Formats: sequence, structure tokens, C-alpha cells
Amino acid sequence: MFGPLYHLTERDDRIRALRESRRVLKSGGYAFAATITRVASFIDALCHDLLGDPDFLSIVDADIETGQHRNLTNEILYFTDAFFPPTSRDSNGNGRRRVRGRGPTAD
Repeated sequence: MFGPLYHLTERDDRIRALRESRRVLKSGGYAFAATITRVASFIDALCHDLLGDPDFLSIVDADIETGQHRNLTNEILYFTDAFFPPTSRDSNGNGRRRVRGRGPTAD
């Protein structure tokens, strides 16, 4: 579930993948999923000197606003289409969510 989950850009597809993971898990088993923060593209812009690139900055704006990362260019450095969920933090500042015993969350 690590990489493939964030490549599912539609909510229904993410929920279907999470439900299938839950279905095939042994009782009491764990599923691990990874996400990418919505500010990842901004960090890339800083690291690759892309702050002056209006095409990339429009991708950064959409990532932060909607989480829907869309690379409409042929530039491989801009990453592929993906979904970046909003970050939720617990009282300790951790961005992890434990969902064991609950239905899938894919927002």
C-alpha cells in the first residue's frame, strides 16, 4: 500500500484498495500505507530551483489547495499524477493515523 495508494487519484479507488487490504489481512493484522505531504512539491521547488517556473508553481498551488497533483507537462522532474491527503496531527505533533478496527479512510 505504500506507493500505490498515493497514485490512486480518485477517492473511490483509494477506498476500494483499503477495503481490499482489510479483506485479505489476517485477523489482528496490520496494513501500512504511505502518503506524501501536500507541501512536497513546494519542497521540490526549493531543492531544484523551480520557484521561478510558473508551470511548476501552478502544480504546487493545486497540490496545497486540493491535494490533486497533476503533471500536464512532459517534465519528468515534476512527478506523476498523485493524490496528497491533508495532514492531520495528533496531540504529539505526529502525522500518523491509526485506523485499526475502523473502516478505511481515504481523504
